[in-house]
Amino acid sequence: MPKSIRLTGDYSENAAIAYFQKTNHFVFKSCQSHGAVDMVTINMDTGELKLWDVKTQNFRKDGTTISRLPRRKRVGNRVINLIYYDTKKEKFFLPIKRKFKNR
Repeated sequence: MPKSIRLTGDYSENAAIAYFQKTNHFVFKSCQSHGAVDMVTINMDTGELKLWDVKTQNFRKDGTTISRLPRRKRVGNRVINLIYYDTKKEKFFLPIKRKFKNR
């Protein structure tokens, strides 16, 4: 596994490309180093197009996960979806939107 933060992010993006290709998607990686979208996928069966922002799962010193809320970023009328990669377990997961109690 890469040591630097940038290489870890690149590793996560490349793993995401392989994951989406295995799950029957066309994958188009962003050609910009800084941008809101890391990749675009098109499902080969349904034709559904999705924008993705890939994040590497991070942990605190005590081993607990650093939780982030799913954002609702948009590009035009499309939502940018988040997908997280755990480099230790080599698994992907989608963040779960938290439910807030009414005050």
